[in-house]
Amino acid sequence: MKPATQDAYERDWLLFVDWCRARDLDYLPAPAETVEVFLSLLGSVSSRRRGAAAIRFHHRAAGLAEPALVRGRPGRPLSTAPSDLIDAALAGLPRWGWTAGLFGRRDAVLLVLRFAMALSPEGIAQLDAGEVIADGQGGLRVHGREVGGDADPALCPGCIWARWVPVMQRVHRFTPTAELAKAFTRPEEPPAVDRHDCERSTPGLTGPALMTFDRWGSAPLPVRAPTSQGLRGLSHAHRAGTAVQHPIRDLPRTVESVATPLPPPAPFMAPYPEVAGLGWRRKLEGLLHVDEASQALNLVVDQADALNARLDQLLADADALRSRVDNVTRLPRFRG
Repeated sequence: MKPATQDAYERDWLLFVDWCRARDLDYLPAPAETVEVFLSLLGSVSSRRRGAAAIRFHHRAAGLAEPALVRGRPGRPLSTAPSDLIDAALAGLPRWGWTAGLFGRRDAVLLVLRFAMALSPEGIAQLDAGEVIADGQGGLRVHGREVGGDADPALCPGCIWARWVPVMQRVHRFTPTAELAKAFTRPEEPPAVDRHDCERSTPGLTGPALMTFDRWGSAPLPVRAPTSQGLRGLSHAHRAGTAVQHPIRDLPRTVESVATPLPPPAPFMAPYPEVAGLGWRRKLEGLLHVDEASQALNLVVDQADALNARLDQLLADADALRSRVDNVTRLPRFRG
């Protein structure tokens, strides 16, 4: 083995060991499922192949059997994952609380589409909500691919989709963030843990099946679907147990609670004597709305324009009078 190749294997092996230790996983010998998840997180096909070769090399050097990679060629990207890892990720996603419940419900749908139905990140990014068909018994169908229900509501694909639909409808209706957050307040009497939501009907839907949010739970306008790169990274992070844990935040305050009362309007002073008068001042002092104030200002401008026109006329008359006076003074005087 060339020294450069051996150095590359050593770097990949140390990376794998650190990754396993951080998650309290066995690395020598390493279960095939652990190796598959690790390889799927590497950036390129060549990196995955080199990582698989490094893991095999160290197993052989330790006199252990190589991990049996059940997905075929080690460098091939995986579209599915061991069911126990996905079940653990789904069970750990929150349904309530702001913003934890928002991201938890959305990411649960992502895991179902990505791993249970084996849709590609590119396909999920372009997926319209109307293309997801629920059979009312826990199953889902997307583009001819089907997945059945589950006895556990936390893992049931139909329940996961049904819990996301009301959120999606509110987002597509441009519901204010403060109102959207109220939907994630845990009810005083939580539903039974074994209650299924998949029996609820999902009316005609349209728009992106998944959408992006900022860290505060606000959706962009217009609503946008995540990128395929973002979906790929997020699904891998959930599968590996390294996804960001969104905190439970206080509910956003409504506009009414944030806004402060405006001070009373200051009395308007008439700019010109022609618009002075008690009635005018009372009218201006009673204006409370911006549109009325704008109308009043327009009226003042009109009055000013009229005064300017009047002044121009007076100046023109003065010039004419001055010309007449000059003409009179130029007339010859007769001496008696």
